[in-house]
Amino acid sequence: MSPTAPDGKVCRDCKFFDGSNCHRYPPQMVPWPNDNQHPIIYNPMATFPFVDPNNWCGEWIKSK
Repeated sequence: MSPTAPDGKVCRDCKFFDGSNCHRYPPQMVPWPNDNQHPIIYNPMATFPFVDPNNWCGEWIKSK
């Protein structure tokens, strides 16, 4: 993925981008360790993928 799309559209201008996360797809549940003592207990956490504001994707949709 190049830093700028051929037409100049980037993630920070997309309606699914909130400033630090891309919300184009639903969050993914990942196990997150609660502590580092045995037994390690994992709690489910919802996370969105990290997206650089200067990147772009093929599903860019302009904010209204």
